[in-house]
Amino acid sequence: MRSKLWLFLAVIGAAVAAAEPGLLFHTSFDSYVVDADFAKGNKKGSGLAEKDLQLRMFPGSSGKGNSLAI
Repeated sequence: MRSKLWLFLAVIGAAVAAAEPGLLFHTSFDSYVVDADFAKGNKKGSGLAEKDLQLRMFPGSSGKGNSLAI
């Protein structure tokens, strides 16, 4: 039973560690940042002034209520 468990863990570990052949960049957006989950080069996102993807509250039209900006 233990050998089957170790074999299962080894197969799952190898599958997780292996990236898709030819993959250069992948981000799942499971977190609130634009940095890559996997990248052949730099994992840090660039080109955006604000790299945090959480919602921000702003005053609504005519100063009433709220509006959201993503």
